[in-house]
Amino acid sequence: MPTKADEFLTTAESVFKLNGSCESHIRCTISRSYYSMYHKVLETLDNSPYAYTGKGCHASLIEYLQSDAKNEERIDFSQLRRLSYMLKQEKDRRVDADYRLEFEFSGIHAEQSIQTAKRCSQMCDDLKI
Repeated sequence: MPTKADEFLTTAESVFKLNGSCESHIRCTISRSYYSMYHKVLETLDNSPYAYTGKGCHASLIEYLQSDAKNEERIDFSQLRRLSYMLKQEKDRRVDADYRLEFEFSGIHAEQSIQTAKRCSQMCDDLKI
């Protein structure tokens, strides 16, 4: 059975609970939290985001939410922009957690990512009503 967006968040929480003081667990928590947001937002949209030249799928989703989604989605544009800001913030943190080993992360960073993912998930659920 295919994975659902919320399962990424469940995994993030489980990994953090397993050992929230281990930096590799913290980094994994940040990464899984972000991916839960990314997939939850995709599930919420009426349409697939555009693929923008020179941008990957993650940056394209953020760009779409900030621009073209205004005319393509039934969801209020201000709410789409809020989602884009949340995604951008957590995408940047996820990139740092995954690729910048010289950066030090603490449990606070993981907890912030989990809370942001929960807010994003709730917002997406509310927007689908």
